[in-house]
Amino acid sequence: MKRKNKKTAGVFLLAVILIFVVLPAVSVDAAERKGSITVQLNEIGTDREGTALECFYVAEQKENGWHLTEAFEGCKVTPWNLSRSTDYKEAAEKLSSWVTAKKLSAETRMTDADGKLVFEDLNEGIYLIRQKNGKKTYGVIAPFLVCVPMEENGEILYDIHTKTKGEEIQKITPTPVISVTPSPSVTSTAASSSSGNNPSVKSSSSSVKTVKTGDDTALWVFWALLILAAGGTVGILYYRKKH
Repeated sequence: MKRKNKKTAGVFLLAVILIFVVLPAVSVDAAERKGSITVQLNEIGTDREGTALECFYVAEQKENGWHLTEAFEGCKVTPWNLSRSTDYKEAAEKLSSWVTAKKLSAETRMTDADGKLVFEDLNEGIYLIRQKNGKKTYGVIAPFLVCVPMEENGEILYDIHTKTKGEEIQKITPTPVISVTPSPSVTSTAASSSSGNNPSVKSSSSSVKTVKTGDDTALWVFWALLILAAGGTVGILYYRKKH
């Protein structure tokens, strides 16, 4: 009898641990998942050091879908579920115009000698990256959108790497080139057309509608353990009652 009581108590304790300790910890960890955006300026024969870029938090995903952040409410731009490269470009340009009109400020980073900068500790959502200075020293960089996280080849990435190409100030049409680098040895780059007037850009926002935030896999595992523990508890109690 004592042995049966110990088994029952053990299963019940496991269920309690899963409900009140493990599951809340997993949920909090998923909710607090942060990301980053690394911008790498391509070599175009100009000085890549000292170019400042701004990162604006444009949209966030809630339980009932995507919503613009408070700073962008009323801009009449929905930078999600976009399908064409021209849509990405148009949305980014409209959002950039909104920033200018509203005189919004945002986190700013400056490129190093290799033309690299990183925006870190970012919440899940859609971001607008736009140039603040360096047009005369490096070149003109068109504003672009990045989603954190984004999907690349079936993998959900929170650390996004972009390769961005500017054009010299004398040229009228800027040509952004955005890519995602899932690992140092694998680079997916969307190159612009040879004419430079119709760039084929794979914007990170193209994956917005398919990305699911949070660690669903971990939650399913613990829910399965919880159900198993609860079933074991009920089974043991039923067995004791019959015998």
